Amino acid sequence: MDMNNSVTLLTGATGGIGRAVAMELHLTGESILMVGRNESSLQNLQHELSELKADSSGKLDYLVADITDDADRDAILRYVQKHSAPVTRLINNAGVNVFGMFEDQSADTVQEIMDTNALAPIQLTRTLLPYLLEQAPAEIINIGSTFGSIGYPGFSSYSASKFALRGFTEALAREYDSSTLRIRYFAPRATRTELNSSHVEQMNSELNVHMDSPSQVARELMAFIHSQKHSASMGWPEKGFARLNQLFPRLVGHFIRKDLEVIRQYAKASLTA
Repeated sequence: MDMNNSVTLLTGATGGIGRAVAMELHLTGESILMVGRNESSLQNLQHELSELKADSSGKLDYLVADITDDADRDAILRYVQKHSAPVTRLINNAGVNVFGMFEDQSADTVQEIMDTNALAPIQLTRTLLPYLLEQAPAEIINIGSTFGSIGYPGFSSYSASKFALRGFTEALAREYDSSTLRIRYFAPRATRTELNSSHVEQMNSELNVHMDSPSQVARELMAFIHSQKHSASMGWPEKGFARLNQLFPRLVGHFIRKDLEVIRQYAKASLTA
C-alpha cells in the first residue's frame, strides 16, 4: 500500500492510545485525518505533531465528529470524498470504559459503552465501506482488547462490546477475503490511559497485571500495520490466556475466580470515588 499519497483516518485521536498512534504515524511520514469530539483537543494535537517533526512529508488534518451520531458519520463520508488525497486506512480506535460490577452500572452507562465501542465503529465501517472499496487496496483496523477474548469481572459491558467488535471484524474479513480490502483486528492488553481510573491501576498493581504505556501500544500497532497478519494481541501471559480461554474457559474462570474478591473490592470502591 502506497501511503505517500493516501491518508489514515484515525478515530479517538485525542485519547491516550489515539494520541500515541497519531504520533507514530506522523513520525513515519504518513498523512492523518484525526477524528474526535473536542475541537480544542484536536487543534492542540495537530499543533503538537506539527512541532514534533516539521519536515514530515505527511499532512495533518482533523475533523470534529461524534462517531456515535448518524449525521456525523455521514459528515465524515462527505469530508473524505472531498479530501485531496484518498483515505485508504480506517483505524477504529475510539472507545470508552467504565469499571464496575454489572449490577452497579446504569442502563445509560451500558448503552454508552456498547454504542461507542461496538455499534459506532460497525456503523462507521458500513458508511465508509463503498468509499474504501473504491480506493483499493485499502484496510480497516479495529482496535479491540484482551477483554474481547476473555470475559473479565468488573468489565462485563466493556468485554461484551469488544467481543462484538472482534466477531464483526472476523466475519467482515471473511466476506471480503477475495477482495483488495483488508479488515484486521489488533488487541492491546491493559493500558495506562485516562480510561482507567486510579482504582483500576491499584487493582492491577495488587493482582500483578502489567499495564502498557500508550506509546508501547502504538509501536506494536505500527509493527502490526506493516505486517501481513490478520490479527494480533499484545503481551504474555494475556495472549496465552486468550488462547486457553477458547479451549478451556472453565479453567481460565477458575484462575480468575481467585481474584474475584479483590476485583469486587475495587469495583465497589470506585462507586464512591
